[in-house]
Amino acid sequence: MGRPELELARDTYNQRLDKHSGGWGQDPVFAARAGLINEAADQAVSRFAAKHTGSRFPAMWGPNYDWIPDQCHGAVNMIALQQMLVQNVGDRILLFPAWPTEWDVTFKVYAPHQTIIEGELRSGIITRLKVTPSSRYQDVETFVGKIPLPSAGSVISVTNHEWGR
Repeated sequence: MGRPELELARDTYNQRLDKHSGGWGQDPVFAARAGLINEAADQAVSRFAAKHTGSRFPAMWGPNYDWIPDQCHGAVNMIALQQMLVQNVGDRILLFPAWPTEWDVTFKVYAPHQTIIEGELRSGIITRLKVTPSSRYQDVETFVGKIPLPSAGSVISVTNHEWGR
């Protein structure tokens, strides 16, 4: 997202010959980077649900290519979730570039230039957002329903809570 030739990236993804449904295959990460919300979400859900039936714990995925547990499978899924939530393009911070608006989330992620982004999305509405250092707030762009962020220094009130920007 946020890069030139996005349609070319999407076309390339959609026409790929080698599709991976598990293991270290990067398909959900590529889908998120291309802003393919439904594709990234569907893959994340199906991959996290792909538990090894012979294992006691639900995070024991595999074997996809080699052994159990397949830690690459989980690592790719976690990278995909973070790329769905936040991406960086130069100094820009793209928030929710491939996140389904119907998924609620509370998060704390790290971005370049010693930046920490904390927030919450409920029913497709950003109810809390904190960017540290505050000077990086100007670099944040949101993709949730194309609703712009409030200006830095403003306060949003949600269910009797106030969060400063």
